[in-house]
Amino acid sequence: MSTPLWFAVVANRVSRHAHARLDGHLRERGVRRLAICGVMSEMCVAAARGALARGYGVVLPHTAHATYCVPAGPGPSRAVPAALAARVAEWPLGDDVEVVADPDAVPFRPR
Repeated sequence: MSTPLWFAVVANRVSRHAHARLDGHLRERGVRRLAICGVMSEMCVAAARGALARGYGVVLPHTAHATYCVPAGPGPSRAVPAALAARVAEWPLGDDVEVVADPDAVPFRPR
């Protein structure tokens, strides 16, 4: 049986139990690096942190996650556009992840 060059995992919630099962599944197949994409930037960042904690390399395509606009708060604060909020969500990951422009820039390589 040949190992595919890539495959997708769909998750609709964060669960340590599910992450442990996924970790075992990925390790059995020799996966060492993950591209993380999704609807909510905050969830993608949480997934990236979990993957980093388990020793995976992480690629985060900037245009493959998004979030909502942040409304203005009390006082003089202004609303934050969704695109900027998504970028801010990526920022705390620092140099631990590779942020690329879009999914087409993700380098999938065979083992």
